[in-house]
Amino acid sequence: MKIIESVEVVEYLKAGHVLVIIEDGTLVVLQEGKIRLQNPNWHSVVSYSDFKVLYPKAHFGLYEEEVTIDEKKDEEYYRWRAKYQ
Repeated sequence: MKIIESVEVVEYLKAGHVLVIIEDGTLVVLQEGKIRLQNPNWHSVVSYSDFKVLYPKAHFGLYEEEVTIDEKKDEEYYRWRAKYQ
């Protein structure tokens, strides 16, 4: 995972990327000109200036959602589908 420094965050967010704060797993996304922070236990929307004060030394990475295909469920679905078509 490429480490993104806090000074680069805005460039990545403006490009439409979702970032994750490596230290605590918080997701960071640009939403309506503000920065949305989302964690399993809380969420917040802050201005860029507040974000810089809150996370001056944080490290970020690109969030990559894992998409996996369950081969067993896939096979069951296609058997069921063939049976009822």
